[in-house]
Amino acid sequence: MIKHAGGLTGGVFTPDELKHLQRVFDAELASRNLARDSAEAAMLAAELLETYQKTSENAQKSNP
Repeated sequence: MIKHAGGLTGGVFTPDELKHLQRVFDAELASRNLARDSAEAAMLAAELLETYQKTSENAQKSNP
């Protein structure tokens, strides 16, 4: 499961978004052969959440 990544602000994810992000995270862990509790996995989770948040914010600005 994706844990809270410190330093991210303002974003509340819907249950569907969390399910999607979890699937992407799990697939990336498998493709990179990373242990779920590794430092690399934590960094990946933080990057995934931040990227998703930025992409969502940009989409909202483009489609007011």
